Amino acid sequence: MMQNIDQPRSERSITTSRRADHLLFLDGLRAVAAIVVIWHHCWLQMYEHRTNWSYDPTYHYTKLLALGQYSVDLFIVLSGFCLALPVMRNAGRLKAGTVEFLKRRARRILPPYYMAMAVSLVLIWTLIGHRTGTHWDISLPAGPVAIFIHLLLLQDLAASGKINHVFWSIAVEWQIYFFFPVLLIFWRRIGAAKSTILATIISVVLYLFLSALGNTHHAFTRLLGLNFPYYALFTFGVFAAAIATSDSAEVIAIKQCVNWSFAFAVVTAIALIFDFVVGEQSLLEHVWMLHYLFGIWAATLLVTLTLAPQHPLHRMLAWRPLVFLGTFAYSIYLIHAPLIQVLWQYILVPLHTSPAEQFWGLVVVGTPLFVGAAYLFFLCCERPFLQTRPHSSMLSLEKDAVENPAP
Repeated sequence: MMQNIDQPRSERSITTSRRADHLLFLDGLRAVAAIVVIWHHCWLQMYEHRTNWSYDPTYHYTKLLALGQYSVDLFIVLSGFCLALPVMRNAGRLKAGTVEFLKRRARRILPPYYMAMAVSLVLIWTLIGHRTGTHWDISLPAGPVAIFIHLLLLQDLAASGKINHVFWSIAVEWQIYFFFPVLLIFWRRIGAAKSTILATIISVVLYLFLSALGNTHHAFTRLLGLNFPYYALFTFGVFAAAIATSDSAEVIAIKQCVNWSFAFAVVTAIALIFDFVVGEQSLLEHVWMLHYLFGIWAATLLVTLTLAPQHPLHRMLAWRPLVFLGTFAYSIYLIHAPLIQVLWQYILVPLHTSPAEQFWGLVVVGTPLFVGAAYLFFLCCERPFLQTRPHSSMLSLEKDAVENPAP
């Protein structure tokens, strides 16, 4: 529902506050995604390059963490949803225009990113700069070319996982910000549903075409194609925000003709059946389809929980500790990867523990350590760039993070 311009300022602030309270589950969801990413990389640290797993039951019990990369998909959908919330209340327009939007996005995500880049480089130059046969090896070596590419946020197109292998998604997110204003032009001219369908079709066609071309001509075209599913996922998030908050006739009609809780259950069932029928190895081969399926699942989840605040999952995700973690999920994402390598290389390996013991050490002991370090990083390198007053409370930061999200 759009704000009434004649509404008194005090009433508008109360309305905004209640809306922020209602949407705090988004930070809880962001926290869950960040923790899953940590565990995914802990799993890759121990099992990505191992070939004999028959003696290790931990591998078999935890192998679904190999699909933890889809937490990035959730971050992208969440980004589209949160960034579109104020747009949908402003007739589908960026309140201060495209240039101001890009400036605000740059201020929000780039300073912490560059500081995390500096932290990663210092750790590489001092502690973790040698290959150890683990997932961290793809971050090495971090030479001048890699640094230059990362400064320009082109590492996703240059196939560079150097410096910190999670940084590729920050580049993708940054490039999507330039797509967002274009999407909104189509949104206003042809409507929400047609814009979403068009963006999805273009995304799939470009992905398939460039991926196929890349197999026979040049790897660059394949890499470019691999990014296109994320544009559709971002659009799914924007569409979910429209369904949840827009008062346009088209969107209201769509909202009323769909039982969103039932739709969420159906999409969840389809995803589980797809996983069961296709099987683990084939699942990885059909990874591009999973991006779209997971994006649809995430969008229906966001609509369901926004429209049904009494939903049990809504209450779970709005649990205060989760919301607190979600406030600095961006910092968790930025710095956890090199810390996993430090803990493994200097604590767990010298203890001569088994791979399973090392995995659980990373998960059980490492997770709180990584989160604690990320919170310190947040206080120093991310919080100063949140748009809140100095000395604002954590509750204020949580509410601000809902509509001013990081990736």
